[in-house]
Amino acid sequence: MKPIMLSSLLALLPEASAIPDKSPMKRDPGPAWPFDLYQNIHCSGLGQIYTGNGSSPCHTHIGGGGALGYIPTTIDPNCTVLLYSDKNCTDSIGNITATSRPKCQVSENGGNDTLITSFDVRCGYSPVRRW
Repeated sequence: MKPIMLSSLLALLPEASAIPDKSPMKRDPGPAWPFDLYQNIHCSGLGQIYTGNGSSPCHTHIGGGGALGYIPTTIDPNCTVLLYSDKNCTDSIGNITATSRPKCQVSENGGNDTLITSFDVRCGYSPVRRW
């Protein structure tokens, strides 16, 4: 009789079943503006990765005192990274947008390679080239 009682008791326990979630899977979109800075014009060696979401004020803490090359990655169409040759984010030497090609690029000012010493990010902003 014990086997019959055990099976009767098990029948009274609630069943666990998986119910599929009908909401679409939400993927983390990742950062809105990732890019890499390099201390040489070939974008080789150890790069510095900068990422974020939304606008960001003037960033002057670039390792090694600055960068000569950069590689943009997938930038949000609503964001623009502005690159500067001074520590006050006033002397613009280039920008990174959603249409920037993901290859090594060098900022030039008057035909000379220019050191990137600061950047800021503007989201919901239409860039105006100032160089």
